Amino acid sequence: MANSIDFTTLAVGALIGIGCREQLKAAGRVAAVTASNLATVAATAAAQVAQEAEAGQQAPKAGRKGKKNG
Repeated sequence: MANSIDFTTLAVGALIGIGCREQLKAAGRVAAVTASNLATVAATAAAQVAQEAEAGQQAPKAGRKGKKNG
């Protein structure tokens, strides 16, 4: 019995596969748009970090000025 096919599960899976094609397509589009938005946000953040790092390297380094102790 362990190797027998569960026809109920097979039938339900077939109905889901046939009946939900439009929903699956819509879910695929939503996933693609979400991935695209996340990639855009990541690229924007990376560009901002690079810009700030470049600005930090170009800024003059402050030296210590003041009285000497001792």
